Amino acid sequence: MKCGLRFSITRRRHHCRYCGSIFCKRCSSYKSPLPISYRYDSHQRVCVSCFSTLNANEKRSTLPTRELRNSDSEIISRQRASYESNFEERLKQIEDMRLAIKQKDEALKNAEKSENDTLSVLKEIDHQANESKKIVQTYQLFIQTIDKEAQLLKISNDKLDTLKDVTNSGTWFYKGIIH
Repeated sequence: MKCGLRFSITRRRHHCRYCGSIFCKRCSSYKSPLPISYRYDSHQRVCVSCFSTLNANEKRSTLPTRELRNSDSEIISRQRASYESNFEERLKQIEDMRLAIKQKDEALKNAEKSENDTLSVLKEIDHQANESKKIVQTYQLFIQTIDKEAQLLKISNDKLDTLKDVTNSGTWFYKGIIH
């Protein structure tokens, strides 16, 4: 649920046919043709960011099926806050992974110092090395995910700035900012 609103009997859930995320009616009221692989013949309901993505190849974008309202900036602000909170959660997970790696390194150093039982020390070192490899692999996946989310957040920020410009200026064509 990316728009951040609570759903009830009067506020129904709608999903974007392109990305599959859950939105309220206002956040998903755009319509756009989908790629052939989606097997839809007509224009389908999509969210703001998917509408921009699907129509990015056009020199001039077609207008959404409704006019932008003042409350659209609130919707975009909620989406931005959601992206930022997810980004902060990922950063915290990376910091936790760094701490775990540091603890494993200290454990490895302590294991190397103790020479009571050579066989048990070697088994422990092998086990911790495997765990460290797994942690490093997980850390690398987190870094890649954070990089992707940072790129999406930057694109969302650019789109938000564009939508604010469009809303404030009253003009309805893109200025070449959406990639």
